Amino acid sequence: MTRRIVKWFTLLAGVSALLLMLLAAGLYWRLTQGPLALPMLAGLVREALHEGLDASGLRLRFRDVVAEIDRDRLPTLRLRDMTLENTDGHVLATAPRAAVALSGADLLRGRVRVKRLKLVGPHLSIVR
Repeated sequence: MTRRIVKWFTLLAGVSALLLMLLAAGLYWRLTQGPLALPMLAGLVREALHEGLDASGLRLRFRDVVAEIDRDRLPTLRLRDMTLENTDGHVLATAPRAAVALSGADLLRGRVRVKRLKLVGPHLSIVR
C-alpha cells in the first residue's frame, strides 16, 4: 500500500514538473514574439510604486505594464509612457519605457513590492 502511494506521488510530481516546464517554455516563446500586455498587473504595480513615493509627494503615471525580453534575453517587466510629477503637477521626468524589478521574496508572500525602477530613454526637466 505504501509503495503504491509513493509511486503515485512520484508520478504526480513528475507530471506536474513537466507541465510547469512546458508552461514556462511556452511563455518564454511567446515573449520572443513581442511584448505581452499585462493589464492585470497595472493596478498592483501602481499601488506598489505609490506606496514608495507617498512620503516624497511625487506622483508616477504610466500607460501600461508589459512583459518583454531584454537585450540579455531575460524576461522583464516594463512600464510604457511613464511620467513623474511633483505635488504641483509639474512634469519632472518622462520616459517611453521603464524597467521594473519586483521583489521575489514579497511575490512569494503574495505581495507586490517594487525593488528597482530603471528609466529607459528618460527626458528630465530641471528648473532652477
